[in-house]
Amino acid sequence: MEALLSKYPDQIPWLERHGFSVQDLIESLKWYPAQQLGEMESAPPEEREGRYATLEEVSEENFDRLEANLVKVLPIQQELIPDMSEFASCRILVISSTTDQAQQFVQRVKALRSDSIDFESTGQQTPVLTNTSDNGSICIPWTIVNKYYTADVHFEIRELQSFSGDHASEVPAIIYVWSCGEPYQDYVSTLSQKLQHHDPEVSLAVRLGGASSVPAEGKDAEDGLDEFLSSHGLEYVDGDRDGAGYLDEDRSGVPGLPRVIDALSTIMWPSLVQSAATSARKSRARELLDWARVEEADDGLRALISSNDDKEHEVGSSGADAAPKKSRMQREMDELEKWLEEDDIGRRRMDDAQAWIARDDATDGWSDIPTPMIRTPGGDQTSLALTTTSQNLLVHQWT
Repeated sequence: MEALLSKYPDQIPWLERHGFSVQDLIESLKWYPAQQLGEMESAPPEEREGRYATLEEVSEENFDRLEANLVKVLPIQQELIPDMSEFASCRILVISSTTDQAQQFVQRVKALRSDSIDFESTGQQTPVLTNTSDNGSICIPWTIVNKYYTADVHFEIRELQSFSGDHASEVPAIIYVWSCGEPYQDYVSTLSQKLQHHDPEVSLAVRLGGASSVPAEGKDAEDGLDEFLSSHGLEYVDGDRDGAGYLDEDRSGVPGLPRVIDALSTIMWPSLVQSAATSARKSRARELLDWARVEEADDGLRALISSNDDKEHEVGSSGADAAPKKSRMQREMDELEKWLEEDDIGRRRMDDAQAWIARDDATDGWSDIPTPMIRTPGGDQTSLALTTTSQNLLVHQWT
């Protein structure tokens, strides 16, 4: 099988990035009509037309036929599953006064990740030009990789002068990039007006080349900059802090360039593919939930994981027989919760009494006067009974 797949170096990784495994690919063959996949020797002639292939008929034993079918199926799969990374929903819109400045920012972001092969091997990022209906834009593909998922996305670079609000339609992330010395206040005000009808999930403002001027301006100027950008819906990021040579928490409190990747990683991109570890954790959680639902018949766990449907059933039912019986664990948890509430109330009353007594004792000239005693309802015997009940309950529950 490896020899067969090695003949398709471009298609197979593409399928894997979209969540297809080799087994998925073979499984998908059975959904195509037999006449589309070719002659099936095991099928009678009268059943070939309109018949669907089975996994036994398309297997490693029919290696030659499988290879021929892969040639036909792969283009079909690509048509059925479009490349989501090209859509606006997978776009990171980068706006700046010049395209060179925006590309410098993109290159620095990609250089933070070890998966930026092009930038690390050549020292420069070659942008991909795409022809669009509105004078063309610079598009740079990128793959977000973290421990939870991978997602194929792309940066789209536009100059501020030619940018319009329509360019931000359905775009989940917008990043404004400027350098020290630019009239950023005027630019941000203009940008804010153009984006007033859009609400992206991530809105960042990244300053480049401004680190040398920060100490001279002082922290007050930095706070003023952060406040101004925040008032226009932008989060301030210092693009000169790349995680090297700076402390994780700088005195100014302004995040560095790694914040860009962190913010972009919070978006649920349509091209997202979960990592194996994440899928395994979810599978394990489902197994534990199924186990709990089975075990509840014996120890009453359903009371802890009951769904809204159970609640609706309880409200809609009438009569004593309709009320569901509480499990042993749920009854004990209710009793423990009630005891904690009563104990908390009693403790607050005692604290108030002690504070009142201490305040009177500290008053000059009144220390020799007998102090009235305030007793909580039940006294020490009630507290002792509650403590004993809680201990017995905990021992009974966890043994």
